[in-house]
Amino acid sequence: MEEKYRTVLLAMDGSDHSDHAYRWYLKYLRQASDYVVFVHCPELTQSQLSCFISKCKHQLKTMMLEHEQETRLLLARLHEHLKREKISGKVVRKLGDPKEQILKVANEENVDCIVTGSRGRNKTRLGVMGSVSSFLVHHSKVPVLIVKKDLCNN
Repeated sequence: MEEKYRTVLLAMDGSDHSDHAYRWYLKYLRQASDYVVFVHCPELTQSQLSCFISKCKHQLKTMMLEHEQETRLLLARLHEHLKREKISGKVVRKLGDPKEQILKVANEENVDCIVTGSRGRNKTRLGVMGSVSSFLVHHSKVPVLIVKKDLCNN
């Protein structure tokens, strides 16, 4: 009998919350035959955006280089996770709105489920900004597992 494999998308933004969701996946959800797609959508920070608006080009260039270096380190760490844990899969970097890009990759890769962390934003910020996890739950065609860091003891 042929072993069925699943394709699992893990949304990784480099936060403790996404790292926790990855560890939770390993401990509770992982199957040996899984194919994992790590997705990272680097975003500019508020200070980088403020700098861009105020046109301080030198400072913006420095921040952008630092941001790119941080992104490369995260992508390397994600590749290392695959290698160390002997997980079949790949790392995908997408530019744009993380909400839209994660769903786009989920559809392109025909994933079976999405695993993401939750930052636990307060209701005011959630109402103004929206959240990636909330968007995924409401717009994904596949199940979305939101791992809340403060509720799990990992």
